[in-house]
Amino acid sequence: MTRRIVLIACAWGGFLAVPPAIHAWGCEGHQIVATIAGSQLTPNARAQVNKLLKNNPIDPQLKRFCKSKGLTNMQDGATWADDIRTSNGTAEEHFVDIPRADTSGNVVAACPDKCITKAMSSNLDKLKSSSSSDKEKADALRYLLHYAGDIHQPLHCADNNDRGGNCVLVRAVTPQSKVTEPMHSAWDKEFVRAIMNGGPVTATATALSKKFKTDIATWKSGSVDVDAWALESHKIAEDIAYEKLPGGGPKAEPSANPPVKVCPEPAKPAIQLNAAYRDAAQTVIPEQLAKGGARLALMLNSVWP
Repeated sequence: MTRRIVLIACAWGGFLAVPPAIHAWGCEGHQIVATIAGSQLTPNARAQVNKLLKNNPIDPQLKRFCKSKGLTNMQDGATWADDIRTSNGTAEEHFVDIPRADTSGNVVAACPDKCITKAMSSNLDKLKSSSSSDKEKADALRYLLHYAGDIHQPLHCADNNDRGGNCVLVRAVTPQSKVTEPMHSAWDKEFVRAIMNGGPVTATATALSKKFKTDIATWKSGSVDVDAWALESHKIAEDIAYEKLPGGGPKAEPSANPPVKVCPEPAKPAIQLNAAYRDAAQTVIPEQLAKGGARLALMLNSVWP
């Protein structure tokens, strides 16, 4: 995530001296995913998760982007991975850059080194391993709490030589907004907040759990297949995030070699979003949040049946 965000100032013609802190799904989205997952755990998984997080707390000296007061340990732990991604060298683990033009279904080819699918598998293995210490398991758990949200944010699994949509500027994310921002940020935060409509995280999670009750039962009883989840998100990014942009959006491009590391300057004009785009995003995002919670529960229940 940091690799993408740190270069966003270039897309604004150098207007921003220091880029803003942007977290996938924002604080609220990750907390919603964790809340949904918590309600879907087996009694054993719930007890083990609570015990690990309580007995191995987050360093109180760590600078936190999201507030922690009043949150459950799962809700608070769901945003920890963003706070330490630079110091721990895990920034590349928050996404997988599957090119828009790639229809091969080969996630491995898009992940030559670090990426979210490898990170999720690795941390799940650590949770299951008898050789992992409780501290290592608590950290692995917090990574999974976060990455389960990230992999269901479509623009974390797609790239068009645009830093996962960070180089595509959009306007009118809400009908009243005149702010110009990266498309990636709009999906991370603004659309989620529009869905919440001023309500709290727990109430939103409860509403989504009720709305997708039947689907959640299916999602949490499936198999753990992080590559399939990434490809599913990639398709949503292609079909909705990009294709439904007014005017058809930018054309799908093959991956640049070497990869694009800096947004072009000057930036292309911002795309004015319309009601059809907002409606499409705000239809699929609740389902993705619910899927993230159900599949996070699936992983944790597989460790502690």
